[in-house]
Amino acid sequence: PILDSNVIRVIKRVFSVESSKKRARTDKELWKFAASLVPKGKAVDYNRGILDFAASICTARSSSCPICPVSDICDYCSEMISSATREAKVAGS
Repeated sequence: PILDSNVIRVIKRVFSVESSKKRARTDKELWKFAASLVPKGKAVDYNRGILDFAASICTARSSSCPICPVSDICDYCSEMISSATREAKVAGS
């Protein structure tokens, strides 16, 4: 697998997996988790796909949850929806 800041962001958002290390890319447990996501024999396709996903959908500045293909399993997206629902209820009160 690859584990750059973009992939770390996707893992953190989708799975709520965070590193306890100051430099996350040096965290052996995070590397193990990242490796567990790679389909056997498809590392090149997976790496390209997750980098494209991080660059176009799950960007650092903003995410595109409404069009995200993994929004149904994404912890970050669920939290964003919950926050928006709470804010709408408060505004409507």
